[in-house]
Amino acid sequence: MLCMIPFYTIAQNDDDAVKLFENNSKFSFSIKYQNLYWSNEGDSSVFFEAQDTWVPALGLEYNFSQRKNWNWSVGFFVRNMVRKDSQTFLAEDVGLSTDLTILSSESPHWSYHLPVDLSYIKEVNDWFFISGHVGLEVMYYAVTEGDDLGGSTGINNITRRISFESEVDSPITGGANIGLGFYLKSKNTMWRIDMTYHYHFVDIIDQAVLATNLDVSPDTVTQHNWTGDYLSFSINIFPRKGWIFKSKK
Repeated sequence: MLCMIPFYTIAQNDDDAVKLFENNSKFSFSIKYQNLYWSNEGDSSVFFEAQDTWVPALGLEYNFSQRKNWNWSVGFFVRNMVRKDSQTFLAEDVGLSTDLTILSSESPHWSYHLPVDLSYIKEVNDWFFISGHVGLEVMYYAVTEGDDLGGSTGINNITRRISFESEVDSPITGGANIGLGFYLKSKNTMWRIDMTYHYHFVDIIDQAVLATNLDVSPDTVTQHNWTGDYLSFSINIFPRKGWIFKSKK
């Protein structure tokens, strides 16, 4: 019986999700800062690395249904991924006096996102609520060029690095979200601050890097993928009800 007490306590739903929007709009504006993950597999003779990048995102959200402690929301946000790579060539491999490091970046890579989340909301006091959420997210990424030569690096008129890329076949892909956050209520505005982890169901870009024609080190092939996964920190701003059309007295 004792093991049932925590579950029973959680199951005693109040109207916390309903209370949350008593005085505030169900629409919100969101500002996000996201870490986009790349994977690097294998040991490269040119020490090639696809780097994780932090990028901003802007969006909107509508909380369309509240029942007891549960809240359903749908959102939209847009993001530009800045792609960053680093590669280091050892001096003895390319006939130079010192090691050579090359940093590169590529942009834009615009994507458009539609998350649908279910949140459990718990009131701590009149102005502070905590929440946890799970959901699914659809991503539209227009740059789907298929298989192509991703670029190469030449030193002393010799090609030392060649990349081959394969992008996801469909511009529409998806993933799952899980996160935690809290709400802060003031007289005229409500704020939500949360952290979300997104797991994408497919890789967006698969990149194979061939290190070749090196003077000492052997040829190697390594894999570097844009996984679609990300960690997001966001702030949502909920205006007070009637902030556009004030009711007439």
